[in-house]
Amino acid sequence: MIGDDALRIALAARVRRGADLVVAPLSTGFSGLTVGGVVLTTPADCSLLLCGELVSRGLGVVVLTPMSREIERAAYGLAGGRYIEMQVNTEELFEALAEAPRGQPTLG
Repeated sequence: MIGDDALRIALAARVRRGADLVVAPLSTGFSGLTVGGVVLTTPADCSLLLCGELVSRGLGVVVLTPMSREIERAAYGLAGGRYIEMQVNTEELFEALAEAPRGQPTLG
């Protein structure tokens, strides 16, 4: 889920071309996501609390940031997400998407 239309479209196109993943870009909301899926998002679109909630629902979360901040990296990591900096080279992005830890859904 990436709110910036241009970024979402560009990333979806790049991931479709370079990764063995099914891409379903979402422009609004996180409802309807299935257990085992991976959410690619940004800090502006996914708070730490939301990241933790998504992981607890059984989703992998990859947070793509324009500028890496160690305190944010640690916080998103504790919430169960993977936090990476935007780069022209998308190797780290593809690795993060493929290896995103999928949380176990929690009940109640």
